[in-house]
Amino acid sequence: MLAALEFRAWYARAQAARAEADRALLRLRQVEEALRHERDFSAAVLNTVAALIVVLDWEGRVVRFNRACEKLTGLCFDEVRGHVFWDLYLTTEQKASLLATFAKSKRGEPLPYHENDWIAKDGRKRRVVWSHAFLYDEDGEVEFIIGTGIDVTETREAEADRTRLYHEALDAVRLRDEFLSIASHELSTPLTPLELQVGSVQRALRGDAAPLPPERLLDKMDVVARQVERLKRLVDDLLDVSRITAGKVQLRHEQVDVAAAARDTALRFREQLTRAGCELRVKAGQPVAGWWDRTRVDQILSNLLSNAIKYGAGKPIDLVVEEGADAARILVRDQGIGIAPEQQARIFGRFERAVSERHYGGFGLGLWIVKQILDAFGGTIRVESAPDRGSTFTVELPRRAHAPGEERPEFQVQ
Repeated sequence: MLAALEFRAWYARAQAARAEADRALLRLRQVEEALRHERDFSAAVLNTVAALIVVLDWEGRVVRFNRACEKLTGLCFDEVRGHVFWDLYLTTEQKASLLATFAKSKRGEPLPYHENDWIAKDGRKRRVVWSHAFLYDEDGEVEFIIGTGIDVTETREAEADRTRLYHEALDAVRLRDEFLSIASHELSTPLTPLELQVGSVQRALRGDAAPLPPERLLDKMDVVARQVERLKRLVDDLLDVSRITAGKVQLRHEQVDVAAAARDTALRFREQLTRAGCELRVKAGQPVAGWWDRTRVDQILSNLLSNAIKYGAGKPIDLVVEEGADAARILVRDQGIGIAPEQQARIFGRFERAVSERHYGGFGLGLWIVKQILDAFGGTIRVESAPDRGSTFTVELPRRAHAPGEERPEFQVQ
């Protein structure tokens, strides 16, 4: 009897313990369900926000990685889980900086906003701005670091573009002001002797001054003709700038002998060479033919020879035309003031020059026009020079057989 009573008591206790265990298991399942719901909710929030969210443990290993990060990098969370963050995305240079920042975070120091480049799976770089928050363990030590990032690649590129455009606008304004100053000076310079010579002739013809003998009259007309020619060249340069910039200049290809064109240019510049005290040595005996625009070839020769006379006055000048395998080669060599190495690239720019416009006239357009013509031909120009050692300009004109009826390319401004 006693044993039966003890068994019933034990069984009751066992039933009560089982009921308590069932209630505990139910509570545990409820907690697990709540945790799972909270986890899913947190994951949904993390994956919904556009910001990049990365959670790292205290060793820098990736613990969480939201969908925005997956989209930006091309890597899914399973591919990066457990990997050290900076080994995945950062360049060697940026890794050292981030390690220093991470060391501060492990000491619990507040972290400022900082930027770095993420390298995506396809090799693209994206600029990201980061802020941080810390999660601590029971001992107050940093357990996790939560990094929140914003992709600012397009913003930084737009800022760089705005800065570039701003400086380009400043340069354009500066060039415009310089050009207007030079243009007013250059265009007025030939007018002064024109006015003097025409006035002198007018006074003589009206009887207000002694009659001019024919030789004196011829001298004055020669001065007038030279100044008119100078004005014409200046105006032609300005018109060329306008037409080339607008893309309205077409090349008219025909058979051209560059050697013959060089000899013709030398004859046309004979008077200018004499006044400058320059001996021109022409080496262009053998025909060098190809399909080019005759007017533009003449312009190349004229501008290069004019430059050599301007900067090499009083010294010999060499004009050489050679035949290459696929191109005609033109060399114009002077023994003038030369060009410093740091100035040699910019002399082919519009309104650029390597010397003061106060000492040497012109708009600073000649070499720019030559470069534009050669770009249209598919040719090149280079300069070899040093201060006080003269300059050698070498032009390469590819022989491109354009038939007379073929489409003719237009200038494209560089």
